[in-house]
Amino acid sequence: MVSEEIEKKLSAKWVKKDSFVPVKTLQKVEEIELMSMEPDEEVIKEYERQQQLLEIQGVMISDTEIRAYPLGDAAAHLVGYVQSVTAEDLEKHAGEGYTASSVIGRSGVEGLFEKELRGQNGCRIYIVDSDGNEKEELACKRQAGFGKLA
Repeated sequence: MVSEEIEKKLSAKWVKKDSFVPVKTLQKVEEIELMSMEPDEEVIKEYERQQQLLEIQGVMISDTEIRAYPLGDAAAHLVGYVQSVTAEDLEKHAGEGYTASSVIGRSGVEGLFEKELRGQNGCRIYIVDSDGNEKEELACKRQAGFGKLA
C-alpha cells in the first residue's frame, strides 16, 4: 500500500484524533494454526509479519468478517453484495440466528441465496498442555457457509 493511500484514508472528514481507521484487510492467523505439530510455513511468515506491524506505534489489528470474491468487479453485477444487518433485518429475520454484527445478502446471488450462503458460528474444542501445545482436537465446527462464493 502506497503512503499516499494511507494518508488519504487518515484525512477523511469522519476521522478524529482517536479514531480507528481501517487501512487494509489481512487474513488473520489463528493461534491454533501455530500450535499444530507442523505449522504451515506461510502461516508462520504471515503471523510474524502481523506481529511486526503491531510493533509500529498507532497500528492495531481488529477482527472483521468478510466474504472473498476472487473475480472482484468482473462478476459484481451477478454476485451482488452484503451489508451489515439493520434493525429492520433483525426484526424480519427474528429467530434465524442473525445478530447485530451479522451481514446479510442485499442483491444478486448474495441476496437470492442468502439462506444458503450465510455463515454459521463455528468453534473448536481442544486439549492443550501446560506449555500451550495442542494435544488433541476433540471437536471442530468450522464457520460454515461464510465466503462460499470464494
